[in-house]
Amino acid sequence: MRDSSMLLVALLVAGPALAADTHPFSVHDMLAMDRISDPRVSPDGGSVAFTVRVTDLDGNRGRNDIWLTPATGGAAARRLTTHEASDTQGRWAPDGKSLFFISTRTGSAQVFRVGLDGGDPQPVTSLPLDVDALEVAPGGQHLLFAMAVFPGKTPAETAAALDAQSKRKASGRLYDRLFVRHWDTWENGTRNHLFSYEVATGKVVDLMSRMDADAPSKPFGGSEEYSVTPDGRTVVFTTKDVGHEEAWSTNFDLYAVPIDGSAAPRRITTNPATDTQPRFSPDGKTLAYLAMSRAGFEADRFRIVLRDWTTGAERPIDLRADASETGDRSPDDIRWSLDGQELYATADHLGHHPVFAIDPANAAARILAGDGHMTSPQPMPAGKVLYGRDTLLGPAELHVVHRVARMAPARITSLNDEKVAAARFGKPEPFTFTGSHCATVHGWITHPVDFDPAKKYPVAFLIHGGPQGSFGNNFHYRWNPQAYAGAGYAAVSVDFTGSTGYGQAFTDRIRNDWGGAPYEDLMKGLDYALGRYPFLDGDRVCALGASYGGYMINWIAGKTARFKCLVSHDGNLDEYSAYYMTEELWFPEWEHGGPAYDNPEGYTKHSPINLVKDWKTPTLVIHGEKDYRVVYTQGLATFTALQRKGIPSKLLVFPDENHWVLKPHNSILWHETVLGWLDQWVGSTRGDGPRSELLAPASSWEKVAGQLGFGEGPAWHPDGYLLFEDVTNNRTLKLDASGQVSVFRENTDGANGQAFDAQGRLIACEGNASGRGRRLVRVEKDGTLTVLAERYQGKRLNSPNDLAIDLRGRIYFTDPRYSKRENLELDREAVYRADPDGTLTRVADSLTRPNGILVSADGRTLYVADNASPGGAVQLWAFDLDPRGGASRGRILYDFGGGRGIDGMALDADGRIWATAGTKEKAGIYVFMPDAQRQTAKLVTVVPMSEDPTNCTFGGPGRDVLYVTTTSSLYRIRTAVRGRASPPGK
Repeated sequence: MRDSSMLLVALLVAGPALAADTHPFSVHDMLAMDRISDPRVSPDGGSVAFTVRVTDLDGNRGRNDIWLTPATGGAAARRLTTHEASDTQGRWAPDGKSLFFISTRTGSAQVFRVGLDGGDPQPVTSLPLDVDALEVAPGGQHLLFAMAVFPGKTPAETAAALDAQSKRKASGRLYDRLFVRHWDTWENGTRNHLFSYEVATGKVVDLMSRMDADAPSKPFGGSEEYSVTPDGRTVVFTTKDVGHEEAWSTNFDLYAVPIDGSAAPRRITTNPATDTQPRFSPDGKTLAYLAMSRAGFEADRFRIVLRDWTTGAERPIDLRADASETGDRSPDDIRWSLDGQELYATADHLGHHPVFAIDPANAAARILAGDGHMTSPQPMPAGKVLYGRDTLLGPAELHVVHRVARMAPARITSLNDEKVAAARFGKPEPFTFTGSHCATVHGWITHPVDFDPAKKYPVAFLIHGGPQGSFGNNFHYRWNPQAYAGAGYAAVSVDFTGSTGYGQAFTDRIRNDWGGAPYEDLMKGLDYALGRYPFLDGDRVCALGASYGGYMINWIAGKTARFKCLVSHDGNLDEYSAYYMTEELWFPEWEHGGPAYDNPEGYTKHSPINLVKDWKTPTLVIHGEKDYRVVYTQGLATFTALQRKGIPSKLLVFPDENHWVLKPHNSILWHETVLGWLDQWVGSTRGDGPRSELLAPASSWEKVAGQLGFGEGPAWHPDGYLLFEDVTNNRTLKLDASGQVSVFRENTDGANGQAFDAQGRLIACEGNASGRGRRLVRVEKDGTLTVLAERYQGKRLNSPNDLAIDLRGRIYFTDPRYSKRENLELDREAVYRADPDGTLTRVADSLTRPNGILVSADGRTLYVADNASPGGAVQLWAFDLDPRGGASRGRILYDFGGGRGIDGMALDADGRIWATAGTKEKAGIYVFMPDAQRQTAKLVTVVPMSEDPTNCTFGGPGRDVLYVTTTSSLYRIRTAVRGRASPPGK
């Protein structure tokens, strides 16, 4: 158990105009971040090449390009490749004038080369199979990469055999050994093999042709699993060549092979556990590598082994953060300094993942950069070290630190600065307490966004997977505490017994005790947090976890009823049966004391299935059908048990996801569903609340303008003023920051709906006073008026009434037919979309009297009020919008019955819909909260009014003031929420 979106579109291209208005962090911010990885320092140390992944919502995938930045920072980073295909693994040519990289631009993954001055990349390889795990050998005469081939067959022969398989009429697969499937893929008999490629001639050599083994390893291995001697003659790689024992062995050994393939690989280590990450010292005399000591244990502590390349003599050294009993650490990502005097490595350490510098002579270690999650340390000239750094407050950017000089690390990239500035984050804070075995246990709390110490907040209690893992100070792209903080929750996590970064003894202690000490630590940690932080509401706590965390959720369900709801993602229900379903058997055999048939009690003693009789807590179950680590039938079994017992429960299944949810739209759905589940059972400051928490009684509202001839169309401008319409008197009024009201423009003919676009221009629906204008217009800052829409397919519009603008600048407006209008040319009432290029499209015509309209913050939903549905009913509708602005058939979110027409609507930052509705007998502000899937909506509160409200919008410097127009007045009142950021309109 190891382990849409128009808002996101806007965030992906966010500039100063959009960043001016901040919003609580959400999944859309998380997906919008540029993901920096795989940095490589140029041979002269002057530049750094790296990969940037951006989210392609239309393609529902990530898109990768190679970028370049000066190693000193200062100048802006620039994108070196711009193709829509995936460009990754930038590797410097020895002269530093060009980069090799892997691209899918020809339909398969091949090696290309691009000069630093740009221009079109040139193909280097054109092989019949995809290539991966690219490196350039010292001297530049050879490239190294991997291809998946049948052992003993060439790439061409393998491609032909695979093509023949695909053409067979029979679909059956026949196996005679494990693995049958691995991670998310059914095995087809191919193996990852390491190849050398002679740049001058194009000669390709399989360096391990006859080996029935993988290098790099599946499913996640890369070029870090091999290295080339500084003279460019020999390749050292790690592989697991153990025959039929592959599924229960962790015995990776190092092999050496000539780069030209002139001899077969020879094994140079015999350790029965894992040996990996070979790294040659700059002088080629010493090979450093990482080695575990216990066979079958994937989370054993790595030690650094130094091997004399000539004699083969070896000397292990331990990485220690300090001299205490718990000071040992497990290094990863090792590199030599340029002078060979130090090794650099990263390691989990007390909730962080620092860069350590290690003296190979005496094993003395010190932290070079320690606050946050560091990755990919790289040596640079002049004693500097490059690394990536992310934290709970932002994604990875590249930094440089000096290995000796006492100076602060320097950040050399800033790709995400505007996106981070546009989102409001919760404050993260570490804490410690005494847990099981009297050990010091570490945890984190992330405060809710816009934290108010006087309030009580619900808690999202996050439980990490692994179980040998950590929820620490890093920016996670699946389990990010900020996604909960932005939704009004305090996020609490505990690194329970079994976690990493606190000494190997702490990690080892979970073995044969999955439901014991870890459960104790989690409960004690939650109790400690509730006692220390008085703003946490102990009566409103939901626990969530995935993988081992999902198992723990299922275990918790039978151990305690303290949680109001649970979320179990990819978690085992039955540890005994799971042994026979998973693929990497070494994992459960180590954790539970051998094979299940030899030690069944080791599997059953802490198996949640034995506690199902005690389950009571509402639970959301999530699973990926391509999860072969924790098979999806475990999730089905969990849901079956919940349903049969009558426990409120839901099941979310992803047919196209594995142990992780990776596709952008699936991630959005995951977060919406999970947060909707939490809102349903424990609420949040963005969800349900007593009337007084949202809006004070109307009797306390401030009247800022009176004697209006039917007030309408309030629109807040980011510069700090409000426009609103005096319909009968055909004029738009302006309320400035000092509270003064003046005439903004005249002869408007009644502008019911108004909003500002992203450029600060006024968009208005005109013609509602006399019915003569009947058009959509734009008013420039200098007063120039442009008609945007007046006719549809040559016929006059009925009566453009209300409008909303999405983050792409598209205007949606309602066009009802009023009986007093004469000479109506269109035969139906409808909702239209006016695109920036002038195109007018009818997107919905199933409504009888469309009126108020909104676009959801993520741009995926259009909300429309229908004020005269069949039978006289008043209904709130939702239409799904596709990325091009098209609308689905639609559905009813809320049915009022008759008598309460919705005239105007506003959206707050938490997704609630605020509507002005009613006749004088039933007038008021109605607040709705749609569910996570926006299939239904719940009426949260009603604030009655003595006057008939006509429209509303949020404004004020903090967007927390609600402005309400009525038939005669304009009111304002401060609320307990913030309105949706503006621009765009509404």
